[in-house]
Amino acid sequence: MSLKEILRDGFDYPLKNWNIFVIIGIIYLIADTPNILSKLGVIPLSPSFLSAEWIIFIIATITALIFALLLEGYVLSILRDTINNISELPPLKVVENIILGIKGTFVAIVYYLIPTIITAIIGIISLYGSLVKILPAIMKYGAQYANYVPQDLLINFIVGFGVTLLIGVILFIITSLIATIAVCRLTKYDSIGQAFKIREILKDIRKIGWGRYIGYLIVSGIIAFVITVIFSLIFVLFGIIGTIIQTFLVNTYIIIFQYRILGSIYKLSEDENEPYIDNNYGFVKDN
Repeated sequence: MSLKEILRDGFDYPLKNWNIFVIIGIIYLIADTPNILSKLGVIPLSPSFLSAEWIIFIIATITALIFALLLEGYVLSILRDTINNISELPPLKVVENIILGIKGTFVAIVYYLIPTIITAIIGIISLYGSLVKILPAIMKYGAQYANYVPQDLLINFIVGFGVTLLIGVILFIITSLIATIAVCRLTKYDSIGQAFKIREILKDIRKIGWGRYIGYLIVSGIIAFVITVIFSLIFVLFGIIGTIIQTFLVNTYIIIFQYRILGSIYKLSEDENEPYIDNNYGFVKDN
């Protein structure tokens, strides 16, 4: 499939079943409850854990977590069905979707834990020398000391921070590219073990083509971002009502769109006859 075909299918797919779309929109709203409560000003400021604010917040958080797992599992079922050439939105299966959501979350945590730890270690190593000199002085003389930090010490801190940030960004980009295909394999084979077969994941990406894989992800990501920003600027004018509409309609549409696109991209790894060059967009498939 060309990028044009993948995008056309992705745009049409979320609205193929309005009943399912509405249900997923409601699930998304409940999963986003803590964010909505914070915008309503319902924040647990009381020191008492038995206060009404804390009770509401805890119940809302637990409920939101459960529905977030349900939502995660459902969109992963979209990914699975897309890979299996099913063109309709899958039915909601609460228990099955929550279990799949837990599996997907576990895979994501494992993958992103590694670059997080590495970045933290690099940060400690590169910034430790500067921080042990700057922090004690700030604690002793107050925040105004920051205006009198020696230039060489400040340069060392900035360079260390920049190096840490650069390495962290690179690690997270590489991890994201691998973890994305890992989740595809999780849903395709219904196996957590398949999500950690790095050699097979890299083989899948080579079949898609590194250039085409990254290019398609970037284009679809930009489209999703632009749509979200445009509607956010519109709905922000309506306050909390706008936030609810944004979550229910736009965010729901975008997440279904993105997982449909991802499934279509992964299917390219299964087509041995896929051409090496997309003449419409110029992305070359690597050997």
